[in-house]
Amino acid sequence: MLSALIFDMAPKDKKSCMNILDNHKDVNISGQAIRMVICALCRGEGLDPFDFLSPLSKCQACLGKGQVEVEEPLKQCAYCEGTGIQPYGARPMCVVCEGKGVVNIREPNEICPDCIGSGRAGDDGIPCLICKGKGAVAKKAFYKGK
Repeated sequence: MLSALIFDMAPKDKKSCMNILDNHKDVNISGQAIRMVICALCRGEGLDPFDFLSPLSKCQACLGKGQVEVEEPLKQCAYCEGTGIQPYGARPMCVVCEGKGVVNIREPNEICPDCIGSGRAGDDGIPCLICKGKGAVAKKAFYKGK
């Protein structure tokens, strides 16, 4: 019953919710560039989109802020297709992107050879074990021998 509710909450047009708020980059402690993006789960409203506890409950992904910090480079979450909503099961928030709708992918990268970019492991409803649901893996460096 809960999974039916989750599917009903998914955007009908399947458009990505990946919206960069500004061109300003910050740097975290490890020197990685970070960006603020609009929360995909609540679509920037800051409220729980499922109204589980109360219509005034805060969003689980952004904690009511309407935006989230994500390390660059950014890529739309392949597993939830950028919606932030768990596509299978009873858990409302995507387990791969944690409701953000975007994931950090190292560059250079290529489409995951196992899931072919879908982020899903067959029909099981679990994230791909090779790319961890991101749909892409780090590109392997090939060196020519002498």
